[in-house]
Amino acid sequence: MKRVVLLLICCLTSTLLSAQSLNIRSVQDVFRPNIVLRTHWLPAQAFDHAPNTKFGVSAISLETTIPLKGKLGIALSMDKLRDWKALKGWKKLTDFPLLLSGYQLFWTIGGGTRSLLINTEAQNPQTLQLTTGLLGVHSQPRYALLFYSLHLNISEDVNTFSQLSPHLNAIVGRVHFKRLPFIYYYGIWMHYGDQQFLPVPFVGANMRLAPHWDLQVVLPLQIKLTYAKSKNLRPSVAIGIDGFWTGLENTQASWLPASSEERLYLTTNYLKAVASAEYRIGKRARAQLFVGTNFRHRTVFRAGSEQLDTFTPNMGMFISTSFQTNLGSKSFLRGLLERLEWR
Repeated sequence: MKRVVLLLICCLTSTLLSAQSLNIRSVQDVFRPNIVLRTHWLPAQAFDHAPNTKFGVSAISLETTIPLKGKLGIALSMDKLRDWKALKGWKKLTDFPLLLSGYQLFWTIGGGTRSLLINTEAQNPQTLQLTTGLLGVHSQPRYALLFYSLHLNISEDVNTFSQLSPHLNAIVGRVHFKRLPFIYYYGIWMHYGDQQFLPVPFVGANMRLAPHWDLQVVLPLQIKLTYAKSKNLRPSVAIGIDGFWTGLENTQASWLPASSEERLYLTTNYLKAVASAEYRIGKRARAQLFVGTNFRHRTVFRAGSEQLDTFTPNMGMFISTSFQTNLGSKSFLRGLLERLEWR
């Protein structure tokens, strides 16, 4: 494989809740310095039990990934080399005659703004997002990688920024390269914020189904099928989970649940079905377009740990875009993946 699609699924860009939203990225996106610009638009949809009140989202964010420190060691296994010479080819990475060791440490930082599109008498709430954290990748015996990350995320209404409540995301997992083009990974993601702790174990695999067709499964997050014949244009279809959280000013508007608290906490999540296309612009840039629909949408308002009310917006369409430009030289791990020609 020349590109490992979504190798470190849950630890990139704050991983599962990067910048306060679910965001699965490719390993290729972080193994060299880069800047990523994203937009998202979900038109306002009526609540099922409040048809005169609608809920939508418009967002834009900018994020960068910077390699901080890394080391790579390569040794030759003579025993494996003798066995390997007797073969016409090899399929298992554990048969490869090179012994690799090393690590890489990355820093991610980003920010953005999100407007909640509420069709009410009140002004639409404006929220700011900030995220920063560290991501580490360490080589393991028998062609495996240990990865981990710790990120601090903030998402807050501009009117309640003095009362903001930071959230923490942590990831620990392991990736195994067994038989090309098949890899699998597993781990646990942990989230803490607004007096709530949520641990989520995950397991996933990338595999070649047929020539030019790649399947990626990450449970419980996403299933994605990609047509990878062209090097420049790659369409995909996927089904998965998405959502975000934010602090919100309690304006006592009619659409908000009754509470004496000045600050409320909103979480929204939904299942989504998405069609996307990725187009590579030269060697350093790529653009992506996502068009999809959300269903099983659920929006919850809380005051502290107390759940005030739950709304279920109707199904609607959304559009997202992403533009990435790579900066500077490659990190050691990205260069290693290219030398092994993993797609």
